[in-house]
Order: sequence, then structure tokens, then C-alpha cells
Amino acid sequence: MLVKRGLTVCPCAIFEIKEHGKDAYYIKKIKRLYTSCSNTELLDRQGGELVVDRIKRHWNWPISQGKNWSKLSFDWRDTLIDFRAQGYSHDILFNLSVTENPLNTSAYIIKLDRPSFALNYSNIRSYLTPGTSEYYKDPRSSYRLFIDRVIGYYEQEYRNYYHNQSLNFSKSELTKDLTDMINFEVMLANISLRYENSTYEKYTIWKLIVELPEVHWVSYINTILQNDLKRVQVDENEPIIINSLDFLKEVINLIEITDERTVANYMIWRVIHQSLPLLTCHARILDYKKDSLMWWEPPFQYNCYKANQDRWKFCISVLSRTMRMAVRSYYMQHYLTEESRKAVRAVRFHVAYRRELLNDSYINDLYKNLVFKKKDNYSTNVLKLRKWLTDKSLSLLRSPNKTEKPMKRGYQRENQKQSRCRYLTSRRISYFG
Repeated sequence: MLVKRGLTVCPCAIFEIKEHGKDAYYIKKIKRLYTSCSNTELLDRQGGELVVDRIKRHWNWPISQGKNWSKLSFDWRDTLIDFRAQGYSHDILFNLSVTENPLNTSAYIIKLDRPSFALNYSNIRSYLTPGTSEYYKDPRSSYRLFIDRVIGYYEQEYRNYYHNQSLNFSKSELTKDLTDMINFEVMLANISLRYENSTYEKYTIWKLIVELPEVHWVSYINTILQNDLKRVQVDENEPIIINSLDFLKEVINLIEITDERTVANYMIWRVIHQSLPLLTCHARILDYKKDSLMWWEPPFQYNCYKANQDRWKFCISVLSRTMRMAVRSYYMQHYLTEESRKAVRAVRFHVAYRRELLNDSYINDLYKNLVFKKKDNYSTNVLKLRKWLTDKSLSLLRSPNKTEKPMKRGYQRENQKQSRCRYLTSRRISYFG
């Protein structure tokens, strides 16, 4: 981590050095990500056009279309696949990931697990189930207030983007849509909570095909696994582990018996929620203040001026969490003299530095499929980054899980055991906001 107390020079300085033609490709990438992240003026000027435009072009949101929405245009399976392709979370109904095989730790296996939620998972019971904690306000009405404010923000950005054109819904339609949507999330959360202590069960995809024919599992899993790093294909004999087959049955049944309009509203709402940290300062503040709506506590005192002043810290934390090897390599090559580098190489078995950190070709290769263009804004870069991280995690299937020496293990987190970190777009850390 580059941000440490006591430094007399801002650690952001090396990322603010103008991009040079001789810079290694990975250095250009981290500079472009940092520059787009720290450009809050551009973020505020562009407004919420990213989420408004994407939803308009890619997905039909019932709330925005009112009575004009048709369920014939919606399929939840195809929508999840599209979320994955666009860099959004695909684990909002159930999670599909690649993890270390508990029965053979030298290999990886596909895992189906509980979904993520818009709220903190550890507190989801208290958030969504009334009467479980004296420390919370009425959870459903507070959550509803948060959603109302976000939709109000979205409506304003929609008007700005489409030149005062309004969303096509009435107040009564919106009230019903939001009530149904929250009830659906409550039911999904209750199913997940019932199975939070379940032991994982091992099956093959064929078992899913027999037990849950509503989903074309081979096609769905292959499409989710598809990535730019490695081609991986599965068939009906592919082994998988599941949180609980009964859990998955209940989730699929809930989706099937729920009105398509409600499922679509919930799924698109999750995309909007994931987009908040990528938008204007007002949207980011809405996301920051979410918890103060739920708890009995004073409102979170955080304004746009303070947020912009602290932005460099946040941007460095994004780089350190998501491009760790590149940041460390750049830091070492910028600050270490040639004599220091020789010393590092000489004692590499006695300190936690790796020779590869001084090898531009090696670091470039790690990030070769991650492309940031100079003209790309922060929102576009983060969606690319999310997709790349998911690609990297899912591409572990068929790869050996090599055991590393303890000293090196911490410095190979981007190559080894990526599956320990669930998909980044579904937690607060996922949003990069």
C-alpha cells in the first residue's frame, strides 16, 4: 500500500507524472486509470449519462417505460449474461464463480453460491427483516427511501440527457413497482439466509439439467465463462459444487413464479446501484450516505468539496487493490536506484520482493488484455477493469493451483487463488467507490 502516514511527498505524485512514450504499457495503464479516476470535474460534467445511456441501449427498464414495457423483451438468463459482458455483476440472483476445489486443492472447480445484495451482506438480515435489531430504523422504509432518492437522481439525469424528456411512469405505477421489487429482494434474501451455513454439495452439470430444466445450464455456464484470457468449455459431465441444491431450487422457483416485470426492475436497479460510485459527486454521496438512512445515527457528514479533496487517496486505493503488481513494480522502478535494484535481486530470497517486479515484460504480460484508452472516462475504465478481473478469476478453471512459498504467496495474489476474492462488482470494494 503506497498511502502511509509520515510521507512528506504525496504518493499520488508518481501517478500524476505525464505519460511518456517510453513508459512500459502497464505504467501507461495505471496512469490512465488514475487520471480518469481523479478527474472529478469530468465525472460531474458528464453526469449520469453512462448509466442512462447504457440502460436505454442495452436493457428495457420497466420503471422507465411504464405501461409500454413488454415482458416479451425480457429474459433473466440473457440479462445476467449481458451484465457479465458489460462489466456488471452477474451474481445478483445466484453466484457463479471458480474456486479452489475443496476435495482437491491442486485444482479449481465451478461453484454456485448465494447471490450478492445491494446492501452489506453481513447485515442483510437486519436491513430487510423488520424487528431483528433495535439499532436499525424501520429497514424496509429506510431502504425504500434510499431507492426513491436514487430514482429521483436517475430521473433528473434522464431529463438532462434526453433534453427534458420525462420517464414514462405514474406515481401509482412507481409505488407498486418499488414495493414488488423490495418484496422480491426480501424473499431472495430470506432464501439465502436459510442456507448460509449449508455444506457445499458436489454434483455434475447433468444433475442441474435434470433437477432444474428451466435453465440451459451448459450454454449458460459456457457463456459466463467466456473471456478474453483463455477459452474454457464445459459439458454436462463437468463437476460443480453448490451451496445447496435445495437453495438453488428455491431461488429458481422464486424467479419463475415472480412477475417478469418485478424481476426486471430488480435486476436493472442493481445495475444502477453498482453505477453510483462511477457517476457524479451527488450520486457518490448518495451511495456513501446509504448506511445513515438505515441506522439510528446522525447523517453522514460528507460533501462534494471534501470528497474531491480526498479523491487522490481513493484513486490510489483503487489501483492498489486491483492492479497491485503493476503499482508495486512502478513504485520500485521509480524510487529505487540501480544500486538498490541490484541489492534487491541479490537478496530476493530473504526479503518479500520479487525479481519479476523489475521486469517490464513480465508485468506487461499480466495486464496485456486490459486496455485503457486515453479518451476513456473513469466509468468506462472501471467497467473494463471489472470485466477483466472477472475474466481472470473465471479463467482459473483448468489451471493448476500451485502451492507457493509463504514469503511469495502474498505477492502473487493476482496469479494465485483469485477465487478467494469474490467478484469485485458486488461489494463496496467492488464498486470502486
